[in-house]
Amino acid sequence: MLWVVGAYIAVLLLIAWINARRETLTGYFTNEKSSSLPLLVASNTSTFIGAGALMFAGEAHRSGISIGILQLSWALFGCLVFAYFAPRIKKIADQYGIFTLPDFFGARYGNGAGLGMALTQVLLLTTWAAIQVVAVAKLVAMFFSISYEIALVGSALVVVFYSAAGGLKTDIISDYFQFWVMLVGLGLLLYFSVSAAGGVSAIIAHLPKGHLDPYAFAPPATLIVGSIMTSLFSLSNSGHWQRVASSKSLNIVMPSYLWAVPFCVFFVGAATLIGLAAISIVAPLKDPDQLLFVLGRDHVPAWAGGLVVAAILATVMSTIDSLLIALSTITIKQTEQFFPRVRVSLRRARLVTLLIGIFIFAIALGFPTLLGLSLFSYNLGIALLPAILGALYNRPKGNVARALAYGVILTLGLYYFFEKSTFLATLPISTVLLFWPFKKTPTDFSSHPIYTPDKKSRSLATDSDSPVGSG
Repeated sequence: MLWVVGAYIAVLLLIAWINARRETLTGYFTNEKSSSLPLLVASNTSTFIGAGALMFAGEAHRSGISIGILQLSWALFGCLVFAYFAPRIKKIADQYGIFTLPDFFGARYGNGAGLGMALTQVLLLTTWAAIQVVAVAKLVAMFFSISYEIALVGSALVVVFYSAAGGLKTDIISDYFQFWVMLVGLGLLLYFSVSAAGGVSAIIAHLPKGHLDPYAFAPPATLIVGSIMTSLFSLSNSGHWQRVASSKSLNIVMPSYLWAVPFCVFFVGAATLIGLAAISIVAPLKDPDQLLFVLGRDHVPAWAGGLVVAAILATVMSTIDSLLIALSTITIKQTEQFFPRVRVSLRRARLVTLLIGIFIFAIALGFPTLLGLSLFSYNLGIALLPAILGALYNRPKGNVARALAYGVILTLGLYYFFEKSTFLATLPISTVLLFWPFKKTPTDFSSHPIYTPDKKSRSLATDSDSPVGSG
């Protein structure tokens, strides 16, 4: 088992080393706009799954199918939503040199709006990255029988190194490799878990009362509205914007998300069914996040155990690197925007990624649980949606600014009291602010330059009655 995991880590480091030797600054952030359809399908799938596979398997084991339904709707409809918006995002990215969501806000509403979205993206993506980091550290701690803190440091050395060294190109290529590791490893774990439980019919027969209740995890209003809103969650992740910008052509961005749908359905369905199967073969765990690892270690033949453990690591690490690169890109672009005399080089870009990675791993020391961090990040991501959709559909600057500011502030202030249901309070307020007839002040888009490959100033002024890039 150990040699398989070692080989998996060695391949990741080799991919980073090969790409780092011939990397350029443009390639570090955009993969030279050469990402092909197979690479994007694998990268999109890997990023959508992440630590959710661990958390939802454990939660399905504890409370049943309810959390699986929420995750399935998020992955399925999230892919479909981004498939719809991806072509227009690609048009904007190619025409105006946009890499991330803050770039878009800066171009449409000015540097202040770009900075505001950048700050919220840093908070959101840092939280989401910390979730993945916690998952990796827990797995490494169990695998090597070491403390969580030591496992965290060891994980940081691997993940931060290969992410900082190779940039987006390494991220996308390593995602492709990790996608196949995930597919084979979780497929094996699903087969052996279901077989050990006596088949699907036996699994259903042995389920505790309430495990088939679709509302066990949350009341109907939260689950239904949450399922709808989390499908839009992908729009608030700059990592997706960056991958769309890196695509080889406009024609492949929509298919790259549509082809990801069946794979996301498989991974979410497999994680949920594995969690249910484990009820009859694994005793209740103190930490349900460790369920998949326990199954791979104790209930799978030795020849397959290493692949299963590598697959579990891959589901998490494939998301961490994407988030690190997105955060690094946002930081560099905002620095370039407000401090144009600062010279951006490949070495400095790698240093920024390295420092961000260290910061995220430090955060993970204080929040060693997955579910709480996940629920906060979902609520924060949903709070950004009215502002993002308003910007895509040309709502006035004041409305978008209020929707963004109040959405974030209310989420931070109310999450302690409402937790998983916070968005039910914040979303209506942000939506009303987006459409409330405040006094309109015309925006001079031409006064807000953004960076393009040829350094020419452009604007995103478009027909006010049509979505950005739709023409």
